[in-house]
Amino acid sequence: MTKNHKRSLRATYRTFLQAHVENTLESFTGAGSTHFAENHLVSNSDADWFIFLKENDLGVPQIFIDVTAVIDKARSNSSYIPSVNYFGLDGNQLDSSSPIWEINGAESQAAVKYFLTQKQIETSIDYQYDGWYFDLIKSTEPESRERWCKGMENVLFDMAQHYKAATDLQKALRS
Repeated sequence: MTKNHKRSLRATYRTFLQAHVENTLESFTGAGSTHFAENHLVSNSDADWFIFLKENDLGVPQIFIDVTAVIDKARSNSSYIPSVNYFGLDGNQLDSSSPIWEINGAESQAAVKYFLTQKQIETSIDYQYDGWYFDLIKSTEPESRERWCKGMENVLFDMAQHYKAATDLQKALRS
């Protein structure tokens, strides 16, 4: 591969990353202050995901409020079975042949974290809706439903980490 081809590949991949991270950040729109969310919107301000967003001064995007409402409804309504989805890229972005390894160190590091946190969300959601764990939310037993809801709060933490990784990648690509 020629030097010009490698440079072109890096530039194209950076453009792809910029477009992808901007699209991801659009999913996290409507970020209100953590203070407002704590006082008016969030039922559990001691949740790990909320503390993480607050400590990183990220605000609370609307999607977190929406998923929290879904969790609260699932806790209180035994006939309600929530559906939460997240769509990212395929897992090939971290293959050894990926152009991610050709971009500079800070960008590559931020991109790897971004794709790993994206994969973590997908894995966590898949687990929530798989086999015996999914049976927990279908149960009329409050303890079983609560266990499923705690798992969904862990998904929110994964989402918070991905949101931070997306903002970090955007900063790395702009510098």
